[in-house]
Parts: sequence; structure tokens; C-alpha cells
Amino acid sequence: MSLDTAFEVGRLRGPLVDIAAARRDEHSAFLLLPGLVGFWPLSSTDASGNALDHSGNLILLTKNGTITYNQTQGTSYAQFNGTDAYFSRTDRAELDVLGTESHIDVGVRGLTLGGWFQFSALGSTNVCLAKDDPTTNRSYNLRKSAGNQMSFNVTSDGSTLVSVQGGSTLSANTWYFLAGRFEPSTRIATFVNGALNAENTTSIPGSLFNSSALFTVGADHDANSKLAGRASLCFICAASLPDDTINGLYQITRDLFGV
Repeated sequence: MSLDTAFEVGRLRGPLVDIAAARRDEHSAFLLLPGLVGFWPLSSTDASGNALDHSGNLILLTKNGTITYNQTQGTSYAQFNGTDAYFSRTDRAELDVLGTESHIDVGVRGLTLGGWFQFSALGSTNVCLAKDDPTTNRSYNLRKSAGNQMSFNVTSDGSTLVSVQGGSTLSANTWYFLAGRFEPSTRIATFVNGALNAENTTSIPGSLFNSSALFTVGADHDANSKLAGRASLCFICAASLPDDTINGLYQITRDLFGV
């Protein structure tokens, strides 16, 4: 199935057979992304509750603290308690996305990462996905700020962050499809529910720092800024996905989260 065909299926409604079809199509859409590094639906696990990677790279995410798995609107999610819960993975070459990968066409080199998230508490920083060991071993992070807006941050030297923050104010207990995108030497941007949310075109680096930090979902390398809420369908690509592709991912999966 082509990516366009998968997107055309979106917004399925009705009985369980439609939900099952939508889940197949949601996976097809992510698996067809260029430069896909990791895709964690946060549905399938090993015997210890560690999250399995469906991208083919077998990047298992280690469960830390109290994470539980549940289901909503026909799809699965991981529940984070905001206290000790997050996923982590030791450094791997696939996760060291620099934006200069020669196997990616020059027209789409970069980084895109995101997923579906719901925040149960407001007024504090919650990390969504990151490779970020403050203060001198940073690469990228996507997070909800203490002001309840999306923030995407990258660095070329491991310490000096180039950031974008602003746009929509997020509400508690509401599902959002969130993404951050890095286009080398051009811009960084955040997306909320498939739409461009905020962007920065000033002093954008040509490549990202090759950090040895943990890759994390729900906290940073030092287990700070833990997520209180839920996450599902998390992904990372070594490509700057076009606007319509990011919107397509949102459209094909939104009904599974009641959006």
C-alpha cells in the first residue's frame, strides 16, 4: 500500500472491523515514512513491559518506573505517572540523527519526531521525546513547556540550544498529535494536530550534535521533566517530513483517539 493510499483511508468510523482496518493503515503510514529510524506504537511489549520497535531496527525501549498499558478508541497507549516513569534506550547510531545522512535525499535531510500525547497535569515541563543530557551532551528534544506550549530544541555543539516555542496552548486530558521538525540551515518547527504551530528560521544549524545521551520517551537523560499523562504511536525519522505528510499522519490516526 502506498503512503497516499494509506492516507486516503483516514477517518474511519463505525464497527470494530473499521477500527481494525484503521489500525493496519496507521501502521502502514508510519512504516512508509522516508528515513524511519524508530516506531513505537506503545502497544506491543516484551515480558518485562519494555516497548517494542516496529520500524525493523529493533530499538527496544526500556521501561523505567511505573508504566502501564491501556486502550482508547481502539488503539493502545502507555500511561506515565509523572513520578518515576519513562522509557530509555542507550545510544545507538540510528538515533544519532544529524541531518547530514548521505543515504537520505538532500531535499529531505533533517529530523522529524513526534507521536500522540495527552497531558494530565499542566504548568510543568513534560518531555515527549529526546536525546538530551543537559548541559553539554544534548542533541534534540520535543517537550511541553511549563507554559503549556510545544517546544522543540536542537543544538549543533551539545550545549547551545536553538529553540522554537509558542502557538497553541495545550489543555489537560486532551489527545494531541505533536511533532517537531528540523530542516538543516533553514528552520525548526512544531506541529499540533497536523498543522504548523510555530517555527524559527534564525541561526538554524546545518547539522546536529552527535550526542551519546540516552534516547528517551517521557523524560530527559537525567530523568527530569517526566511526562504525566499518556503516549502512543511515537516515531523518529532521519528526514524533514513535508507538511502534508505530517498532516496525513494526523488525519489517518485521529479517529483512533477520538479527535
